[in-house]
Amino acid sequence: MALPKTGLTGLKLKSGNPLTKESLSGAAKRFMQHIPLGPVTGNFADSTTYPGAGGITRPGKLVKAYIAFNLAPAGGTNTIALKRGTSGGTTMLTGATQSVTALAAGTFVELALSTNPADLVFDGTVPVNAALVTGTQGTPGNNAELILEWELDDFVAA
Repeated sequence: MALPKTGLTGLKLKSGNPLTKESLSGAAKRFMQHIPLGPVTGNFADSTTYPGAGGITRPGKLVKAYIAFNLAPAGGTNTIALKRGTSGGTTMLTGATQSVTALAAGTFVELALSTNPADLVFDGTVPVNAALVTGTQGTPGNNAELILEWELDDFVAA
């Protein structure tokens, strides 16, 4: 996975040229949020929903989402869902859910986000509601982590 450009190309930082929101491009205003899903120890149980929550407290948008497992579940119907606000809120993925069955262990898999930009814009007051749902697993998975990449609308330099 390639790292994003910093957005600081050609910027010379010195006392006469402070870091400001105007001098930063989009990639420099991004940060990652990690949300664990599932039990702290042990494998996922069959037919169980593992919730998680996240979000940002400033205006911005979700630009990418990934999921990773120490061991992904194999067999059954195992899915991930992302919603704006409550569990009944607007879906943020291309479908209501996406399959996470038999993903490669120890790798990040990018989730397909909604093609409607309004589904991914946040005003700083609405959380993200995540749900990992396991089916009857042939091989139980464990240690899932959702990684959200956010881009803030502005940046306040200290």
